[in-house]
Amino acid sequence: MTTVSEKVIKKHLKEEVMNTIEFREIELQIREEKLLRIKWDEKRRRSMEKQRCRARWSDRESTIFRKG
Repeated sequence: MTTVSEKVIKKHLKEEVMNTIEFREIELQIREEKLLRIKWDEKRRRSMEKQRCRARWSDRESTIFRKG
């Protein structure tokens, strides 16, 4: 699956440039950074969800103790 940015790159660069080792290394580095960013975004999303869950439980506990 090619992204829009990959299509733009392929449209503007010549094939001999895209086949160089330097280009391949940069391309690989970009993909690795993208995967890391996705990983950290997912981790942050899970952390925020846990925090919301803790906040809800905290609200419930305080309501229970006030009524009791």
